[in-house]
Amino acid sequence: MYSELESCADFSHVSPLTRALLERASLETQLRIQAAEERLAAFEYGDMWPAAVAITASTSGPVVAAPAKAAMDRLQQFFVRYYTREFGSWPPLSSQSAVAAAPKVVGGRAEDTWLTRTVAQRLQKDFAALYDYLVNRDIIWDESEARPSRKWMMISESGNRGFEADTPDLPMTDMLVEFDNKHRFPHIPHPYPLVPESIPSLPVISTAGSGSSTSGIFGGGDGSGRVGAAERRIQLAYTEATNVFTLGTTFSHSTLVDAFSKFEKADCIGEVDPSTARRGRWVLIYGVLQTLATVSVDAPNVRYKDGVAYHLSPRLKGVKIPPWKTGAAGPDPHEATHEQSHCWTVPASW
Repeated sequence: MYSELESCADFSHVSPLTRALLERASLETQLRIQAAEERLAAFEYGDMWPAAVAITASTSGPVVAAPAKAAMDRLQQFFVRYYTREFGSWPPLSSQSAVAAAPKVVGGRAEDTWLTRTVAQRLQKDFAALYDYLVNRDIIWDESEARPSRKWMMISESGNRGFEADTPDLPMTDMLVEFDNKHRFPHIPHPYPLVPESIPSLPVISTAGSGSSTSGIFGGGDGSGRVGAAERRIQLAYTEATNVFTLGTTFSHSTLVDAFSKFEKADCIGEVDPSTARRGRWVLIYGVLQTLATVSVDAPNVRYKDGVAYHLSPRLKGVKIPPWKTGAAGPDPHEATHEQSHCWTVPASW
């Protein structure tokens, strides 16, 4: 957008300082978009996982991904497949991004980036619905400088002393805190998912070579009958570990949530503990939500948004606020911030 301003006839009358501020805001916005594109192109968040947590060493075979990390990897592939179906390709072609942004594109250079404003907001809408579907509303951050072990901990707001965010195989607190600190993100206020009951994986019972029939009255066999019951139990656990009953009719329909629900209930059922799998998937969802918060929020006082393909979230560092606007405490009220994203604003409606 800034390059188009330079071609305007009146641009020569803009002061050098204002030009510098415009250029800096434009470059900073482009850098944010590029960083988000690099993440979202393949939903790549493997760096959130310490090596010791991401892999499982086996004495009798090769090193493989730990169950939680493997669950995240499969979800990553699911997201790529889902958005490939939605857009025709993923990342979408620049022309597709421009068309998806609006029937009439107002300014901007949509061909320079695939992550247009409207594509970002489409993703934000999808993942906001997924967040609403999965988030544990009772879990919040507790900050204490006096705590010797760690500054940040997840606690139950209702006082559930049985809650523990971390397990030996998945230290989620440290993983999320380190990711946020690395990128200077504020922590999502409610950072933990609803978790299904722990159901250890069950070995498939084989009756081959036994010389006798073990079929039950329905002809399914004892082993197959138990596997079928286990699958249904796991699927029920996944359904109950959502906010669908809490949200009721207020929950907006989302094709991503529908597809995710079907994916989750079919993903390695019986091979991995659903509690472990859900928490592993949540790490990816948390990372995506934090990335989207950097590009999906418009500046609060923008009046004309319809049909705008370019992003409306410039940083205003160095800009002088008019004298009649001074005195405001905290962040600039005219600037888009992380805290204006869905995960920060939706708790007010709970």
